[in-house]
Amino acid sequence: MYRAFNKGFRWWAGKLVKFGLIGACCYWVVSCHVEMKYVAELREVERKQYEACRKQLAGKTHIPILDGGFIDITKVPGFFISKTPYGGCRAQHMEGDFWWTGTELRPANVKITEEPLPAWRHFNVIARLYKPTISNKPYEVGRRTVDWPEELVVKLINYPGMEMWLNKIPPSAENEFAVTSFILSQWRRRDGTPRVIYCDGLRSPSIKRPIGELRGKILLTMNKSQLENLDFGDSHAYCTIEFHNFDFAGGDARVYFWVRSLRVAPVALKAISEHLSRSITTGK
Repeated sequence: MYRAFNKGFRWWAGKLVKFGLIGACCYWVVSCHVEMKYVAELREVERKQYEACRKQLAGKTHIPILDGGFIDITKVPGFFISKTPYGGCRAQHMEGDFWWTGTELRPANVKITEEPLPAWRHFNVIARLYKPTISNKPYEVGRRTVDWPEELVVKLINYPGMEMWLNKIPPSAENEFAVTSFILSQWRRRDGTPRVIYCDGLRSPSIKRPIGELRGKILLTMNKSQLENLDFGDSHAYCTIEFHNFDFAGGDARVYFWVRSLRVAPVALKAISEHLSRSITTGK
């Protein structure tokens, strides 16, 4: 009798497990279908909102940005400007390129009568558009100090307006990141802290460079005098100035460029900031 009961129990247990699994699978299929349908409906609503926003702003030369103000798109020819219906139909981001000729900026993505010369330097800009709030609070990101111990400051002779702020007297392995970070000593943020250019490409093992070209590991072996006389030449390692180090009247930006552009970067970056600021108006 016990065996018969045990056999029957196992039979019913197997059926329950089987039907339970089938039910769970059916529930999963139905829930996935409902979720996919819901997501598709949301995407369609979002698409229509973006399309309506695009049509609303079509043909306008002055497009609103977050928290007030407008961007005059005639001042940034060749820039791609993304728009969003959220927070009001407005411009959200813009991306474009500039050439620095040595004396002026020229937009890179428009037809020009003069081909870029070898001495021109290229800068790629990705900007977030919003009206910055006025604040006296210190920055929470980036350099927190206004000054640095003199014995740890390397003034770069071949790169006027730029310095290295080291962690230890060189040569030292503790300067790994400091020797590829360049302080813009003469163009500071509103709280007096310096802006910084990060040339992480100098430390990237994935970038193939000619034999003898300067890179992070070589920089770590140099003394202070050697660092002061650095010359990267036409190196194509990449550099970046991040959002918290680059602002303008209509937001902030991340700017990419090559190490070969580092010599003109202090002047060119400030010129880009001023140019973007001139594209922002308070009303239209």
